[in-house]
Amino acid sequence: MFSYWAQPMDGLELSRFLNDHIAGLTDKYPKQYVGLGTLPMQDAELAIRELERCKKIGLKGVQIGSNINDENLNEERFFPVFEACEKAGMPYWFTRGT
Repeated sequence: MFSYWAQPMDGLELSRFLNDHIAGLTDKYPKQYVGLGTLPMQDAELAIRELERCKKIGLKGVQIGSNINDENLNEERFFPVFEACEKAGMPYWFTRGT
C-alpha cells in the first residue's frame, strides 16, 4: 500500500500522485472527506518535503505504515519526519502493514 520497497524517488512520485488525487477529492467533496496524505518514508528528506506539500494542498495529516522496510518507527532516522509533522501541525496516523 505504501510502496516503501520502491526506490526513494519512485516512492515520492507515487506519494505525489496519491496525495494530489486525495486533495482533489477533498476539494470536490469537503463535507464527505478529510484527506490524509502518504509519505515516501524510505527517505526522510523526501518525506519531509512531501509532508510540507501535503499541507499546502490542503491535506489534514498523513498516514504512515507501522514499519518501513522491516524497520520500526523508533529508529532515529524517522525522528526528523515526526518532528516536521509536529512543527507543521500535521498529525500522523499509523497503519499496520508496509
